[in-house]
Amino acid sequence: MAATDDSVLVSRPAGRLPARTRPADLFIIACGLALTALAAWLVYAGPPPARLLVQVEGREFVYPLAEDRLVSVAGPLGLTVIELSHGAARILESPCTNKTCISAGWQEATGEWSACLPNEVFLRIDGEAAADGGVDAILH
Repeated sequence: MAATDDSVLVSRPAGRLPARTRPADLFIIACGLALTALAAWLVYAGPPPARLLVQVEGREFVYPLAEDRLVSVAGPLGLTVIELSHGAARILESPCTNKTCISAGWQEATGEWSACLPNEVFLRIDGEAAADGGVDAILH
């Protein structure tokens, strides 16, 4: 039995592209890879990190919540100390008499705020809201 031309296998050296690959083919492959990388970045990049906005006597200061630090701001009554730790913020010390601002505790979610009204210090967490659909109120 003689082999026909249909049964002959052509072998190529490993690592080489087929002879019919053209620059346009490589361009299409590169565009596909770039679009895949862009889509992955958009899906997995997440929202920008939250930040703390502090307003005192008409001035506004911005601090990244990613940094653990103590911030002192001067109000009309004296210094208010704000603690930033593990992505949350709270008023640690304040010269006011009733200390309600200190007992407010940690603010960590976007939109949460705390204030020392006698010392005119207001702080708020700013950034994109979490997409987890968390409960914001319960009615009975």
